[in-house]
Order: sequence, then C-alpha cells, then structure tokens
Amino acid sequence: ALEARLFTALRNGGENGAQPPFPKDGFGGDYLLFYADVNELEEDSWPKLFAALTAVHPAGVSAAAFYGGAAAVIFRLSACPKADLEDSLNAVLREFGVFGALSQPFDGYRIPKQLELTKLTIQAGSRLYPKQRLYRFETLASFVFFLVAQRNLRLANYHNEDVLQIIHHDYEKGTDLSRSLYVYLFYFMDLKSAAKEVQVHRNTLDYQIKKIGQLLGRLPDMEKRFEMM
Repeated sequence: ALEARLFTALRNGGENGAQPPFPKDGFGGDYLLFYADVNELEEDSWPKLFAALTAVHPAGVSAAAFYGGAAAVIFRLSACPKADLEDSLNAVLREFGVFGALSQPFDGYRIPKQLELTKLTIQAGSRLYPKQRLYRFETLASFVFFLVAQRNLRLANYHNEDVLQIIHHDYEKGTDLSRSLYVYLFYFMDLKSAAKEVQVHRNTLDYQIKKIGQLLGRLPDMEKRFEMM
C-alpha cells in the first residue's frame, strides 16, 4: 500500500504539487528514497512527523506517502545537496526518536526494490550502530546483502544469549562491542577484512574481540558463528 501511494504521488506531481508528473523515461538516478519506521511512535504524533519530513527541502520532494506506521519520501538530488538532506533528516529522526534510512540513487521504476532495501538498511544499522538514527544503504550494503541472503534461506529469527549479553554490556558501559562482534563474525573471523570494513586498526579490533571472549568465557569460533548471527 505504501508503494502504491508513492507511485500515485509521483504520477500526480508529488506531495506538494510542485514537481512534474511521473516521467516516461524514469528518473536517471537523480533520486533518493527515504524510509522511516514509526511504529514505536504514538499514533497522534504520526502526522507531525510526516509534516516535518516533507518540510525537509520541500523544493526537492517529488513524492511522499504515509501508511501503516511507515513513511516514505522521494527526494531529487539536483534540488537538495545530499549532505544537507542527511543532516536535516537526521535532526527530524532524533526529534521524534525513530529510525530512518536513505537509499542509493535510483530511477523511479525501482521503488519496490528501494523500499525493501531501506527497510533492511534500518535492520542492519540498528544492530551495528544502535545510537544512530539515520542509516545510508551505501555504507551498509554488505550487511544488507547478508540479511537478504538470510531471508532468502528462510532462516528463523532468533535471539542468541551470547549476543544479547554483549548488547547489554554495550548498553551498561557505553561500549560498541556488539558492532565489532557482528563484523568479525560476518567476515568469518578474518580480522584484517573486518577491521578494514569498520575502519579501525587490526590490533584495535583484536583487542575488542578478546574483550568479548573474556565476557563470554570463550572466543567466538566457527562453531558458534552461525547461531550468533
């Protein structure tokens, strides 16, 4: 339903009526899709959030839709600098306490795929960077693709006790060990590749993994990798 409303808004000239109708030749990769999951927000605040999102660079809004606890806005990159757009969206998300994601540049006929990828971007981002509010697909693509593979294999969602222990430690101590653990496991315990992904020195990541081992009573290994992810 959200997808259908976005297409309708595009064909009718966008939320604010200022943009041209849906072009026959697509958008030429000049557009970004923003998606926000607002189910944790009180319903009486949904209209205020939607108004705040569509007020972000209004001249660049080509379409906007809200349905069932989810909001989506399509922005034209040529009408709003990407850095400014990200800063403005992040401020709105922090004000309302919800998570959102930005897609990669795309053409207008790929809305369904971009909606799905931004949803997965929020899932990956909230696991890796729980203190952030706005996530970008471009910086989390490798983890999003893992979630896609996981879904396609129809693996059941679960909560591993060891992972929950590390997440709880992060919450209590203000550390970021769960992110390090996830990246380490994702790269099959390859310290060099994992450290490169999160842009830290290999020795720094090695220290963090050893700290995780101390907390769990054992270092993560191949035997535990599958169930911990």
